[in-house]
Amino acid sequence: MPPLRFNNPTRTQISRVVVIFLTVIFLFWPIARSGAEQRQPMMMEAEMILAIEDRLARDEFVQENLIDVVSEKDIVTLLGEVDNLLAKERAAALAGTIKGVRSVINQLLVNPPSSLEDQDIEDHVKSALLENSATELYDMNVRVTDGCVTLTGTVQSWQEKQLALQVAKGVEGIIDIQDNLTILTVKNRSDNAIKQEILQRLHHDVWINPSSVKILVRDGQVTISGVVRSVDEKARIISLSWVHGITSVNGEHLKVEWSDHEPMRRSGFHITSDETIQDAIYDALSYDPRINNADITIDVKEGLVTLTGIVENLQAKTTAEENTWNTTGVYNVVNFLKVRLNQQYSDEDIAARVKEVFLHDPLLDHKNIMVSVSNQAISLRGTVKSRSQKSRAELLAARVKGATTVDNRLKYAVEWQDKSDPELQQDIKDQLWWSPFLSDHSISVYVEDGVATLMGFVQSWQQRSLVEEHAFVAGARFVHNRLKVDPSKKTSQSSPSKGSEANPSPSN
Repeated sequence: MPPLRFNNPTRTQISRVVVIFLTVIFLFWPIARSGAEQRQPMMMEAEMILAIEDRLARDEFVQENLIDVVSEKDIVTLLGEVDNLLAKERAAALAGTIKGVRSVINQLLVNPPSSLEDQDIEDHVKSALLENSATELYDMNVRVTDGCVTLTGTVQSWQEKQLALQVAKGVEGIIDIQDNLTILTVKNRSDNAIKQEILQRLHHDVWINPSSVKILVRDGQVTISGVVRSVDEKARIISLSWVHGITSVNGEHLKVEWSDHEPMRRSGFHITSDETIQDAIYDALSYDPRINNADITIDVKEGLVTLTGIVENLQAKTTAEENTWNTTGVYNVVNFLKVRLNQQYSDEDIAARVKEVFLHDPLLDHKNIMVSVSNQAISLRGTVKSRSQKSRAELLAARVKGATTVDNRLKYAVEWQDKSDPELQQDIKDQLWWSPFLSDHSISVYVEDGVATLMGFVQSWQQRSLVEEHAFVAGARFVHNRLKVDPSKKTSQSSPSKGSEANPSPSN
């Protein structure tokens, strides 16, 4: 066999090859590019669906195995069933906090595990409304037919309506709620005054970036347009736009679009005057129906807010602090509010009503919770399944009239998943990457023996807490949160598809 020979190509041959190669690219590049453009959104949408399913699977209040998630052009539809209305709402809310979701269509059916008589459900709803210090004052009627609750009557504001609906949804056995509540409208407010108040409310909310949002008010009807970057942000903007004097809010023209090149959130405490922060907090408190007849003094010094004064119930105290934290410019909150009851209840009565609330809540597993009350202070002891169950129990107890404090010493066993430290590290990073609230931050995650250490920068204390919560949801046994709050830091996270990096021990 003769030896093989490789002749050097001539310049003419090389030129011919180059011409043929360029011709092929010219002819087929539009087709290839079109295919790539079609595949990339489909791949991202598939990853988004998996992220939603993962988020639902990690939430104990939602029966993820009974839920199907489908998406077309980033519009997500939830199909299947859950066993209570709160779980249905929670599933949609969780889907709305995934980056890339433009809208959520909630078609979940509610199938309670045990059927209750309509009269029993009606009695429980009425009891829940009377137990809440705010809703007990509302002029409402309750009717239940085949598990569907209908609320009729008159309320003073959109916020009061939402609170009434939420309280009713927290009763087991309900399949659906029909809202026939009428809002009393405050008249004689100019459209311009309404618009300015809405803009101020959006500007001072720490979770909203209003720079690309437009507000139009005509004859008391509000239309919102522009672009936001999450379903959750859109819902919050619509909620805050319900100010006194309006008759409707139309958010159909407010589009949800994702862009990795724009900052998601503003600073949690950007440079602003203490007087401006104080006014914004007073405004936020005035719209919350859970704070009734309160005598609250707000003192602000360089972003440090101190709340003093008198409130009539524990729910008002905790709510006032929550609203304060959600105000842009706030660096820290000291809550010195005192709870002084306008009606006295015996310790035995308070304990009995706490147990009653626990019994009829569809989300709380109350079987191993022991409740005792001494001098109007509620004490919770025993065991629950998780951190979420512990928090749920405290939230419900704080709503009970007559209580001044809640001492929550419930214990829960950490459900450790059999995964390596690199796997846990990547799971935490994935949780952070899919969150639209954290995309413009630089966060490092280190894991050792299931304990996560968080380092880097975020722009607000709310975001700092959110990162920690994501680490727990991912499966961390414990979290060392060493994140620093700095509004000037705006750096991007890496995509989870890039894989897990080396896992050196963080320096102290």
